[in-house]
Amino acid sequence: MEGGTKPSWSRDGRKREQQRTDEHVNEFSQDENRLRNNINTLRNVPGQEQKVGEYSEQLAALGVRLVALRDQQAQLRQQVDALQRQLNDLVETLEF
Repeated sequence: MEGGTKPSWSRDGRKREQQRTDEHVNEFSQDENRLRNNINTLRNVPGQEQKVGEYSEQLAALGVRLVALRDQQAQLRQQVDALQRQLNDLVETLEF
């Protein structure tokens, strides 16, 4: 029985981690859009070059973090899928 429950716990944990990562990606994407809008708005305002530069730096840093999160997201999806396949295989081998 223990062997059948362990993959489920691990799968559920990975699922929760995947959901948190998805939430972070969505938040960062919203931040990215906000920064782009700010840059576009300030680009035509005289004397705002420094602020545009600051926002551009923030946008670049956010882009790096988003790439890392999307990589993590893909890895978690693969792990969840693999654990689900293991669980399905275990369920198929159960005898009632």
